[in-house]
Amino acid sequence: MTGLGFNDFDMEGRYIQADFENLSVACLLAPHAAHGDAAQQARKNEFYGLFSAHLQKIRNKRREFIICGNWHIAHSAADVQDSQSNSTTSGFLAEERQWMNELLESGYVDAFREINSDQDEFSWWPDGDREKNGWRTDFQIISQGLKYAVDYGAIYKIKEFSTHAPVIMDYDIEL
Repeated sequence: MTGLGFNDFDMEGRYIQADFENLSVACLLAPHAAHGDAAQQARKNEFYGLFSAHLQKIRNKRREFIICGNWHIAHSAADVQDSQSNSTTSGFLAEERQWMNELLESGYVDAFREINSDQDEFSWWPDGDREKNGWRTDFQIISQGLKYAVDYGAIYKIKEFSTHAPVIMDYDIEL
């Protein structure tokens, strides 16, 4: 499945989903808003409003979900290397973190944080400098039923591929 039926957003190839027996694995690229660009922030907020409704709808299906990708939100202070100076930056705004809180309280789980609570685990460096300003915006959000299937989680930082580092998760799931 490609797209979510969100018109303009679907034309950007932001969502791809593969369905297996009782499991769906999806890849998400959420919209990004440059600092101070109100129109981009409004568009990002629109996407999250639509996506929130979609996630609530699929939560009631009889299948499990793994949604991987760049959500362009850092959920908590532990997910931003310098949370103080980034508190007014898109991706770490109070309303964005609140949206993620509501998602996680509604029956979804941050798979990485389920087994790794290290405070220095970042997957994105906006300026490319891995010594400072690291963020964790790349998530694997899973349905509640997979919470105990998470075996391992790490962020691969040995080799640089881009300003993002791969998030590696192992699950114990029968297909």
